[in-house]
Amino acid sequence: MARTAELDFVIFGATGFTGRLIARRLAETYGDGGRLRWGLAGRDGPGLARLRDRLGWPRLPLILADVNDARSLDEMARRARFVFSAAGPYQLYGTPVIEACLREGASYVDMCGEPHWMAEVIRRFDAPARRNGVTALLSCGFDSTVWELGVMEVQELALARYGRPAAEVRSRLLRMKGALSGGTAATARETISRMINSPKVAALLRDPFALTPGFRGPEQPDGESVRFDPDIARTVGPILMAAINTKNIHRSNLLQGHRWGRDFRYEELAVIDDEEVSDGGSPLAATAPLPGDGPPIAELEKGYFDIMVIGIDESGRRIACEIGARGDPAYLATSRIVAEILAAASEAPALPPGIWTAGAAIGPGLAGRLAASAGVSFRTSVLARG
Repeated sequence: MARTAELDFVIFGATGFTGRLIARRLAETYGDGGRLRWGLAGRDGPGLARLRDRLGWPRLPLILADVNDARSLDEMARRARFVFSAAGPYQLYGTPVIEACLREGASYVDMCGEPHWMAEVIRRFDAPARRNGVTALLSCGFDSTVWELGVMEVQELALARYGRPAAEVRSRLLRMKGALSGGTAATARETISRMINSPKVAALLRDPFALTPGFRGPEQPDGESVRFDPDIARTVGPILMAAINTKNIHRSNLLQGHRWGRDFRYEELAVIDDEEVSDGGSPLAATAPLPGDGPPIAELEKGYFDIMVIGIDESGRRIACEIGARGDPAYLATSRIVAEILAAASEAPALPPGIWTAGAAIGPGLAGRLAASAGVSFRTSVLARG
């Protein structure tokens, strides 16, 4: 049974760049307390008030909360069923928020792309969360929900059509245009620093099973090769976000009781033979934005992504899912995805306790919801044998 609270969810870190975009999307889609009851939280009281004024919903509750003040985090968690944390880097600011949620029985959602921190969260908090009936949904956004749902769509069609899952799934980023925010740049710099200074962190970032403690599957594709892919007739090569998505997809399989098989293999690469895959620039560049800042909406609206996910069964039969959306992947698309995940989680009678991925916790129906309300299309088809 869902925990009773004053609010369905709060956006913690709402005055940050992505927090503002998510609040804007929620205000446009759900208003200020009709279908969903939500509020804005953070340490900057005047900033929260200004954001509320810009959103045009004066009844939105404002909650002062600071990661350095455990009592304020407890009060925030006490007032909401779900706390969405937009305050990164999570490796610096995420743990106190999760701890407050566990103390108060609130569930937790984020858009984390920091696998070494996620591995620590799973190690420390998965068992207590299960005992306390608390759900934590990590990596909700373009990374990794979109990729996870693409694999789910392929596997559900394979199971329905052939009676067994695809033994191998290959995701290909066909086209992408995105920008860079100050928060993303700060996260990348912190992660790179820890990777350089800690062999343990560096090894974990290379491990596809870093988020599946107690389980190791078969040898995985290396994800580093450059080659011609006959399925899409393009040259493909390494993609930075695979280090995040691959780990979450293997965790999703584990959480679903290995619905895709214990011998499941996953590979994620990007088209590299043209200029239509752009990451928005280097997070180490001197011109990278400061935390809290990011590109204007007009620039974000020029973004897009297109992905092809291909499942291959043991006899070579192929099922594909084409995924696409307009709008910057990491910011506009993510803000729409997060809004729908929060709405779906709030409307669900209950979610499984523990540390979960959004697709595994909410189910395959999440893809349909994103298609209907977040502008992310999922189109499955059967391909000719390779």
